[in-house]
Amino acid sequence: MTKVDLKNGYYGDYTFYKMQMVYDSNRDLYIVLTRYGRIGEEGMNQRTPFNTPEEAKKEFETIFK
Repeated sequence: MTKVDLKNGYYGDYTFYKMQMVYDSNRDLYIVLTRYGRIGEEGMNQRTPFNTPEEAKKEFETIFK
């Protein structure tokens, strides 16, 4: 998924997101994996754990609408 917001600077805010929601059965957690950054750059990774699938889905939907 890419996001373009032309209101931010001369070239705009041109970013990418790769998101996934997974279940870790060993720890009984739902994890939202996110990789994001500007197009053309390596980007950053984030792993956010949640106790319920509803909480993880809510976090996922804040970016991936």
